[in-house]
Amino acid sequence: MKRFKQIFLFLLVMLGFLVVSNTNVSASDIDNTTQEKNIVNIYVFKTRTCYHCKELTKYLNELTEKYDNIVVNDYYYEGKNVILYKEYKALFKENGFKTGNGFPFTIVGGVAFSGDSVAKFYLEKYIEKYTYNDFVDVFQKYQNGEEIKESDFDKSIIEEINLPIFGVINIKNVSLSLIAIILGFLDGINPCAMWILILLISLLIPTQDKKKIWLLGGTFLLTSGVFYFIMMLGWVSLVKVIMAKSVFLIIIGIFAICTGGYNLYKYIKSVIKKEDGCEVTNAKQKRTLTKKIKGLVNEKSIFIALGGIILIAIIVNFIELACSAGMPLLFSNILAINEVSTFAEISYTILYVIFFLIDDFIVFFIAASTLKIKAVSNKISKYSNLIGGIIMLILGILMLFFPNILMFSF
Repeated sequence: MKRFKQIFLFLLVMLGFLVVSNTNVSASDIDNTTQEKNIVNIYVFKTRTCYHCKELTKYLNELTEKYDNIVVNDYYYEGKNVILYKEYKALFKENGFKTGNGFPFTIVGGVAFSGDSVAKFYLEKYIEKYTYNDFVDVFQKYQNGEEIKESDFDKSIIEEINLPIFGVINIKNVSLSLIAIILGFLDGINPCAMWILILLISLLIPTQDKKKIWLLGGTFLLTSGVFYFIMMLGWVSLVKVIMAKSVFLIIIGIFAICTGGYNLYKYIKSVIKKEDGCEVTNAKQKRTLTKKIKGLVNEKSIFIALGGIILIAIIVNFIELACSAGMPLLFSNILAINEVSTFAEISYTILYVIFFLIDDFIVFFIAASTLKIKAVSNKISKYSNLIGGIIMLILGILMLFFPNILMFSF
């Protein structure tokens, strides 16, 4: 129990430092109120029918009421502005910004944002910085025909964040691929689906029919992967719509902290009571699934057996959603925040699903190749609750206090 107390103390200390750090940043801004304010121009390229453009406009209206030194300049995608839009997109893209292809496209000082969600998270920080500090208005400088230098662009707030204890972290060194691998792997290491796979293999091995083992076992894994892939893409699309309300990020942050705490609770409970396994599936459900799988393994019609395995895989993965305690939703939210392209969404989701299934693949491949299987200890899933809980807590804290550290595109 001593080490558990140490873990909780560490997390509480981290949360305290983050809150204090966030408060100190705001306090430092107040000291500048006696200085003369700079005029900060914000340039927005948009269309008249774009939903996200309208949402950004509402947000900018709120900012103009809060800051009396900002000027919003709208450029609708029509006439000469079409060429202007393409020129600025190319200019910022050449200097390392991910400009995307859609609207709105916002420029302030030496930084540009594609989409409304990213702009909402960063704009106010840059306004506060530029209000009392010298900066280069790249938009105006380009309009005046002046030479644009690399030093004119400003990625300071986007690329780096100063965290207590950890110091300055460069966001470019943190990738969505790494997040996909870590969360996918931790999501996959839980007993809800693993025990079904092991049961299926253990019932198939006595048949000594390698073809049947590969076909039914492979179908189970493939169905699990496709189901999770479709579900996660659906969540990304849903989150994109809800993301129009910035309060959603706060809700997800609180949700991540709660589920992270619950995972730690499950870990401590499993250690104290020496319990392992899926809490969602009760003994009666397990007996029912076991009976059905035995029937499918002995089914003479391979098509009926395949159909049954596909149905069971879908049911089991619904159960697994309760075990994962929100990791797929959290990752979907991170993808939505970053407003990546459709191709990138699919790529990162596939990577997540691959590592979600990697432990199942390993167990299945060894068993199908050797026609032997050993019981897989649920201690692995128990420790995944510990690691996953800590990661969920950290991500939740970042969403609430430092959302920009989760923004990997600019």
